Amino acid sequence: MKEHCIAGGRPTYVTACNGYSQFQVRALVTSNHGRANGVRHFRSTHGHPFLNRRWHAGLTLVHDLMCPSGLILHISSTLVVLAAFTCFGLILGGCQAAPERLPAQSAPDSPLPNDWAIGFSEGLGQVEINSKRGYIDLNGHLAIPATFQRAWEFSEGLAGVLVDANFGYIDSHGKLVIEPAFSFGHPFSQGLAAVRKGTKWGYIDKNGKWVIRPVYDGAYPFTEGLALVSTEGAWFFIDLKGQPASAHRFGFALPYYNGLAAVRERGDGGRWGFVNKRGEYEIKPQWIHAFPFLRDPNHAAVASRDESSNGLSYRFIRRDGSTAIGPLDGICLTFFSDALAMAIREDYGKQFDGGTRVGFLDPNGQWAISPTLRMATAFQEGLAGAATEEGWGIINKKGDFVVPPGSFDEVCPFSEGRARVRVGAQWGYIDKEGKWVWKPTQ
Repeated sequence: MKEHCIAGGRPTYVTACNGYSQFQVRALVTSNHGRANGVRHFRSTHGHPFLNRRWHAGLTLVHDLMCPSGLILHISSTLVVLAAFTCFGLILGGCQAAPERLPAQSAPDSPLPNDWAIGFSEGLGQVEINSKRGYIDLNGHLAIPATFQRAWEFSEGLAGVLVDANFGYIDSHGKLVIEPAFSFGHPFSQGLAAVRKGTKWGYIDKNGKWVIRPVYDGAYPFTEGLALVSTEGAWFFIDLKGQPASAHRFGFALPYYNGLAAVRERGDGGRWGFVNKRGEYEIKPQWIHAFPFLRDPNHAAVASRDESSNGLSYRFIRRDGSTAIGPLDGICLTFFSDALAMAIREDYGKQFDGGTRVGFLDPNGQWAISPTLRMATAFQEGLAGAATEEGWGIINKKGDFVVPPGSFDEVCPFSEGRARVRVGAQWGYIDKEGKWVWKPTQ
């Protein structure tokens, strides 16, 4: 039987994890383990597993979201979320005891005990063997021996690794092609990678040569020819030569998707709007919060203040700023992926005791999957992780469970036909039929 934290008086937490395509977007989540004025606070970071569930200065951009009944989600993006972004899945849940699980389906045993796995990109998935990181192929065979302290996703043929506490890059054969000489780095994007040397960030090419010198306090991967950087607390965009794209400076920003970037005005109380690549506002600043136009160029979730309830009212807007869906009362919106948008419905007065539920909206704003799920990930490759009180399983776009709930303790979205799943404290990979590709430690 499940034991939910609220029933036991222990802190509830939010889990978030991401799909992987050309670039991995890993979400690591922590809770503040307490309430402030009756409101539960959460944080999630879209960064690298190396963060080990901790904030890392200069690597995380924090984007606050508040659901209508007061649930505050700190959604942060490291801008590893690039044009090839495959979306993250936001999961609402509680601290839970492991449910009774189905017997593991037939699959080759992992060659060595595995207790940590991230996700697949470019045909390779990260695993941990005896406290070292390596990579397996799509068939679950060890492709690159586990010899690294940390190992990240492949992008443009290279992956970041940590060797003796220094960051470098390997190729798909496991050969170090850029010597570990940096404090940290992001995946390659458009031929360049943002890396940190000491306390400053710059950009290197695939030969490890500086193309843009390390002069920034923060720097993130290029999307659509521009990258977000910061100096002295101001955020702005630069081109591939390191030249500012415009004279505009922002208090905060998210990367460009489909030609627009969500930006926040400087100063306290700055509102969110959307700018084009010349830095001109296409949608004037007016929103309390805003998601970018991610995989769907016609829908971006934004929030305004609901004067009647003093909460937030969410809606999807089009590129011209007009309302496409909503406003929706009591529903916290995220974004569209696989033509479905995860939406979190909250019944006032019942938050965290079974009232908060997750469902999926279609592009017309109708419930494609009714909000009856306890937790869920975003859809990817036609499937999504979903949980009832019994535990986690896999659903299709009709909302039918193709792998029964209670099979896993946590599920992340599919990437390249594989999904990262947790059983107890151990991680493994399954295929779309729920069969093990890489078994967790037994």
